[in-house]
Amino acid sequence: MEFADSETVEQWDALVSAADGGFLFQTKMWADFWSSYIGGRPSFWVARGVEGSIHGILMELRKSPAWDVFFERPFGSAMLPAMRSVLPIREALGGPLTLPGGCKESVQRAFALHLRRRPSRVGVLRKIIVTSPAALSYGAALIDEEASSDRNASEFESCGYGATLLQTLLVDLQKSEDEHWSQLHRSARKTVSRAQRDGIVVRTVTDMSELRHLYEAVIDSRKRMGLRSFGFRNWELMWEWLNPTGAIHMFVAEVADQVLACLGVWAFGKMIQEFASVRIVDKSPAGDLLKWEVIQWGRSRGYDSYDLAGVNLSPDASDKEKQIARHKLKWGGVPVSLSRYSCTLGFPPKRTKLERTR
Repeated sequence: MEFADSETVEQWDALVSAADGGFLFQTKMWADFWSSYIGGRPSFWVARGVEGSIHGILMELRKSPAWDVFFERPFGSAMLPAMRSVLPIREALGGPLTLPGGCKESVQRAFALHLRRRPSRVGVLRKIIVTSPAALSYGAALIDEEASSDRNASEFESCGYGATLLQTLLVDLQKSEDEHWSQLHRSARKTVSRAQRDGIVVRTVTDMSELRHLYEAVIDSRKRMGLRSFGFRNWELMWEWLNPTGAIHMFVAEVADQVLACLGVWAFGKMIQEFASVRIVDKSPAGDLLKWEVIQWGRSRGYDSYDLAGVNLSPDASDKEKQIARHKLKWGGVPVSLSRYSCTLGFPPKRTKLERTR
């Protein structure tokens, strides 16, 4: 296990694209966005086989605990760097990744052991969070995901990590438009047809001025619902880092120049994933039309799957989570399981006098 050299880092996004399950959250451009947004330097690691070729890769971000609570708050700019140094959370979202020719179980075990052994610079509590990549195709969702998850979990859990099972829904984008339409729940077909009759149209945001205008509409909507929002810098930096490569797209539904709803999409490799799904005008069918148009957009551009960004299908889900699940299940997605592993490490053992003098 070793730090990636500068040449490997420059080729990092190509390695992520070639890896099994590689998505945006393990790329260098995502690391650049997050480090410029909340601070902290990302780390790029590679696992090599005995012959010297790269078998696995991992990008981890260094975050502060509860950074979202203190971010953009009074004294937050001073507190967060100190918290990141003293109580660091090292997060690897969607990794580690296995490259062609590598063994997935060996790569995961190597990184699991490496992350635990890696010392903290200040020797205090630190937390490691690793979220395994989701399946990247509809077909992969049809295999025995539970058995696969158990095999992967054993590599992390045997190294002392706790495991939490997460779920998402994947919509198959390799079907025809007619097949997509037939797999929708009748309530989705009804609202999409209504939106089309009402003359609602969907388009993409093309520049920063349009993005700011959309952000202001979203903020007004969230304020009415009593929800907190981060400043425009979040969207601005995301656009600057991800838009040049086509990794981010913002869709709006509008009628007569009035924005009714918006939906963001991250795109990388074979998959797209939604974010920032916001209904700006209540009781409008625009949100369902947006989802339908994004499905067709992703299909026309050759993506395999559309990730609906998580869902809780367990019987003990809250009423709000059940409502969200009912909405997302309308689009014909298949449930896919992924795992989130975490490990909290305390003070490393004190070195002996002899060890300190070596």
